[in-house]
Amino acid sequence: MICNENELIEKFNVHLYPITLHDLMKKMDEAEKEDGEEYRETVRLIKSIDRIGDSQRIFKVAALKVAMKRLAQKYRCRAIAIQCWTALQELAHIMPCHANALLTDEGIPTVCETDIHGAITAVMMQAVGMGETTPFFADLTVRHPTNENAKLLWHCGNFPYSLAKDKGEATVGESRYHDNHYGISEWELKEGVLTVARFDGDHGEYKLFIGEANTTTGPKNVELRLD
Repeated sequence: MICNENELIEKFNVHLYPITLHDLMKKMDEAEKEDGEEYRETVRLIKSIDRIGDSQRIFKVAALKVAMKRLAQKYRCRAIAIQCWTALQELAHIMPCHANALLTDEGIPTVCETDIHGAITAVMMQAVGMGETTPFFADLTVRHPTNENAKLLWHCGNFPYSLAKDKGEATVGESRYHDNHYGISEWELKEGVLTVARFDGDHGEYKLFIGEANTTTGPKNVELRLD
């Protein structure tokens, strides 16, 4: 995603700290080799949710989560926006989605596709929630098949575990669309009232879209392939 870093500094005093995937991988390696308490606790948490039992890749997801958190703390960042595909999959053979979810639940909103404006929005929503709820980052995807006033909110699987509707059914799984890479948070979100928000800008003009919505039920989406 594109943003104007200079404008964000001048208009809103928002500072960005770019980190290369090479540097991130080095931090991941450090976390695995140190085998510290935070890393081991993250492994235990993922194993308690995971139903695939792929321990080797669980370690990688845990290392990614710890590495991102350390870098955010080093640069005193309130949020993270990660380049989530496809370079990371080629380097680490995992998806970052579940690591994003864990960090968001810990109070560091972590969003996909280096979406800086999405990260800023998440920080805003975290602030207005005043600790009573956790923000989640999503795309507006497909229309509801029977309800013309409903859409599916979805984004690969980076939703916080605290927002899962049924934690007994929640799991960490593999991507069907990125060569079966592991690390997708797979659960339906709990029902309730939502604040839908988006901070964005173009040509120096910035706006905040904000509105309210209610959750609804719908059928599980069916994968279609056109060959």
